[in-house]
Amino acid sequence: MTRTPERPEPASRRRAGRIGRRVALGIYWLFMVYVAVVSFYSLIPQIFWPTTHETLEESARCDAELRVLVAQLREHAADVAADRVPNASAADPADREAPRDGSDAANASTDFFRRWDDRYVALASRCEGDARYDRVGTLRHRIDTTTRRFAREDGRLFHEVERSLRTASPREGS
Repeated sequence: MTRTPERPEPASRRRAGRIGRRVALGIYWLFMVYVAVVSFYSLIPQIFWPTTHETLEESARCDAELRVLVAQLREHAADVAADRVPNASAADPADREAPRDGSDAANASTDFFRRWDDRYVALASRCEGDARYDRVGTLRHRIDTTTRRFAREDGRLFHEVERSLRTASPREGS
């Protein structure tokens, strides 16, 4: 519809055009403010707190210490599974014939995790903001519960099977 000088535009149509322009202008300015805020949020830390050589060294130390802690967890879990956990009441392998309640192994595990936790907590400031630090903590708790369950349940089964294999005679007729 073309405008002619003798026919003015209806007021409702002019009002709709003004509202549309205001909405578009509002969306434009919201977008510009968003871009400015996000830019400042990412640029200001880079300008005033740049990553320095010391920060990179701290990150490398964190990485190395986390690797050591994970290796210790792995070694402890292997020791529990192989029944190499220090056991004061069974220094001689022959003494392991008697059924154990697992309290010595549990005490050794408690001591190990107490020392491990001390190292882990000391590492907190060095590994601040590192998601791997939190995952290693989760791994520690999972290893702890798994090894306790193993010592309580499956460890007994291993001891019973070992004892029966040592005392059993070879099959007859072979």
